[in-house]
This record gives sequence, structure tokens and C-alpha cells, in this order.
Amino acid sequence: MRIAIIEDDEITRLELSKLLNTQGYETVLLTDFENLTEELKQYSIELVLLDINLPYENGYEVCRKIKQVMPVPIIFVTSRDTNADELKSIQVGGIDFITKPYDTLILLEKIKRALQLSNPNNFRELVKKVFLTSSQTRPVSLGSRLKTIRCCVNQIDQLWLPFCRSTMWV
Repeated sequence: MRIAIIEDDEITRLELSKLLNTQGYETVLLTDFENLTEELKQYSIELVLLDINLPYENGYEVCRKIKQVMPVPIIFVTSRDTNADELKSIQVGGIDFITKPYDTLILLEKIKRALQLSNPNNFRELVKKVFLTSSQTRPVSLGSRLKTIRCCVNQIDQLWLPFCRSTMWV
């Protein structure tokens, strides 16, 4: 799945790209801020992460233009944090809003949710890709037993978290 990142701060743009790449997403970094919509039309995009404070025109205007040419979900990722900013992002067509600095786990869940809402098959494809491509051998201990299993980190989390919840101390 391909996610476009429209962010004028290079460090933030690269950080977002790296985070998404490690989660199995392909990223497109758009930097021609004068012609964002035209640049975006060159790619098959499933989601856009969009900043509000951009050169030439703000993210609200960019969102309106994108929505006129393609039905892609847009999540605003911005340092703006007022209710008015969040409301306006929804009014122009954004599907979600997260403020910087953001919690990466929350951002990833918002992305996953947006992709599920736009196409439920996207989530299944991503999970399949992550499970099939990031398999590794990990030691796992349960009490005094230590076993080595072959699976990815996400699978270990899925196996481990329910166990942790069921054995919480009272």
C-alpha cells in the first residue's frame, strides 16, 4: 500500500517515511509544493498524510484540490492543535487529525483505521505482507520453559498480549 506524505519539514517527512516503511507501507514523498495535486496524480495512492502549514498554499486548500481529483482518505498530521483547526480539516474532507508531536502507535492505528474504512481488503493485505515478509526466529519463555519459534515480532505481540492480560496480578 502506498501512502503519500505531504510535509514541508524534511526531518519530519523522512521520519514519517521511515516509520511507515518499517510497518510494510510504501511511501511517496511529495515536495513540489507548487504542484502537489499534479504530482500526486502520477501515483496510485491509498492514503495521504498532510500537514496544514505548507508553502504556497495551506493544507486545507491542498486537501480540497486532492478531493476534487481522487477519492483518497487524508489524515492531517500537523503542529496546529486548536478545535477550529481540527474542525476545518474535517470540513475540507480530512478523515482524521493528529497533532505533532504524535504518538507513533496512535498514528499507525489511525492509518490502519483509515485504510480499513476506505477499503476493508487493505488491512488484510498489509497483515499478510507483514507476516510473510518479516519472519524471524525469536526465543520465547513461558515460566521456566524457553522455546524458539519462527514468527515475526507482530505475531509474538499477538501471542503474548492475550497471555499477559489473562495473568494480570490482582
